[in-house]
Amino acid sequence: AVAGIEIDEGIDRYAYNKGLFVIKPSGDTVEIINDENFRPRTW
Repeated sequence: AVAGIEIDEGIDRYAYNKGLFVIKPSGDTVEIINDENFRPRTW
């Protein structure tokens, strides 16, 4: 997963394309922003 308070431009797309979950702040919690087409990478 990639998580951060600030995510540089393009890092979210890079992580998504590599099969990583993208987590970003949402109020007092966090949110996974991957869409329904996301396929996580198998380790």
